[in-house]
Amino acid sequence: MKVQYWKNTRIGGNGVEMTFLIQNLPDRVFNTLLWRAFQPHGFANDANVAKKKDARGNHFSLVFFFA
Repeated sequence: MKVQYWKNTRIGGNGVEMTFLIQNLPDRVFNTLLWRAFQPHGFANDANVAKKKDARGNHFSLVFFFA
């Protein structure tokens, strides 16, 4: 599994929203597992495993996280 920090955006006075791209996910990874993995480190706003696969045939996800 590969995790890549993708971008950050300042959200007014509420802090920073960060986006993480998670690649090469196993077939058995679901949204709730990603949500639980990020939740202890702040507020995971959205964590969804994409229904489509990348060019290599692997699952991936974007996780939007407030810090």
